[in-house]
Amino acid sequence: MGKKGDLSPCKKAEVKALVNAKLFSNREISRKLKVSEPSVRRIKKIESGEELSAKRKKKCGRKPIFPPRSERSFKKICIENRFATTKVIKSQFQDINVNASEHTVRRKLKDLNFKTCRPTRKSKLTPAKRLNWAKHWCDKDVYFWRSLEEWLPNGKPYIVMQDGAPCHTARSIKAFLAEQNIPLLDWPGNSPDMNPIENI
Repeated sequence: MGKKGDLSPCKKAEVKALVNAKLFSNREISRKLKVSEPSVRRIKKIESGEELSAKRKKKCGRKPIFPPRSERSFKKICIENRFATTKVIKSQFQDINVNASEHTVRRKLKDLNFKTCRPTRKSKLTPAKRLNWAKHWCDKDVYFWRSLEEWLPNGKPYIVMQDGAPCHTARSIKAFLAEQNIPLLDWPGNSPDMNPIENI
């Protein structure tokens, strides 16, 4: 039976009476009066004059993984390697015989007010994408690529080239270019070496 609330003085008096009578066990008293067995034991201890405080000789519980000395080492490692992952920090701690999981390392970083963040995922670059792009535009001459550098509003054909920077790929920018019927050069991401303008 779990604890529901403090026993009323009347209920405590009934428990004391049955405890002092010494005719029933703790379990029988708890069932008879519908109180928890620990409550009966506690009242019995009070009646016999025993102390209710826990008697602990030493500190109980698991020892902390990061005592003050390890915490100082942890701070030093984090400051020296600001861009290290939790996996790397964990392996460095194993070198000094401190076994901590990656989850513990992340929690400790948070406790010490270190800013943690996940690296942004970039689109995976495949050789096929680059090759297809190169095949599509390989027949263009130097004059075509030079025309990309200038804005030609006087009716001459032109293509606008821009990279995949967030300021270029924003919805508002895409909408504006679509409204103005401005053609864009499609080219693979993460390929600054294939920028035609840089190779003119």
